[in-house]
Amino acid sequence: MQFLTASAPVSVFAQCGTAGNVRMPDADNVAITLRFANGAVGQVAYLACGDRLLAKERVEIFGGGQSFVIDDFRTGEHYADGTCRKLKLPGKGHQEEVAAFLQSVLRGSPAPIPVASLAQTTAATFAVLDSLRTGLPQVVASC
Repeated sequence: MQFLTASAPVSVFAQCGTAGNVRMPDADNVAITLRFANGAVGQVAYLACGDRLLAKERVEIFGGGQSFVIDDFRTGEHYADGTCRKLKLPGKGHQEEVAAFLQSVLRGSPAPIPVASLAQTTAATFAVLDSLRTGLPQVVASC
């Protein structure tokens, strides 16, 4: 979300459902709202209680009069001006991620994802845990 909003997270609020299932901890089903420094808001639904046939990762992006839906980083839909364009994506990109990282190390160039962004993601993750523990919104520590 930091990449898509070009902004750092400043606060989070998280809640988990009660699964009532000994084999599935409540924290495996979490709804998270993030507010970013530029005013953008993002939501993450981390859910383990669905059917295994459904795509495990779904990204929905709304802004600028357009919408995007990406399922499992394999298929996508782009909605704009009353039309829908379907996209077939090459996959999750794990190999490309590793290759980009290794190339940056070998060339001595900056990391593909800035360290500051990784630190902010970590701080936001800790704030999510604090929010789940307290039941209150949390400020994300600036890095």
